Amino acid sequence: MNLLPASALIPTLNAAATLPATLAALRGSVAEIIIADGGSTDGTPDIAREHGALVIPAARGRGVQLRAAAEAATQPWLLALHADTKPGPDWQAAIADFIAR
Repeated sequence: MNLLPASALIPTLNAAATLPATLAALRGSVAEIIIADGGSTDGTPDIAREHGALVIPAARGRGVQLRAAAEAATQPWLLALHADTKPGPDWQAAIADFIAR
């Protein structure tokens, strides 16, 4: 499957324990992954960068962080996720179908 023309937006704050699985599930599926980090002290930004995500600093608060990530996005579609979320089976096909319609 081609990369989805979507930016995955993930607000984080000390999400080092759960973020790697989320990033692994997204890698190779969306055009870009943007982490809006609210000041993590557990290495979350480094983990995100190691997985190829763009990391931007943002004030704490999911809404503020999602807005910052959306403003940095370059893709026409946005996919907002929590740092502990792994998309379910066939999620790429479901999103591709939605975009096509």
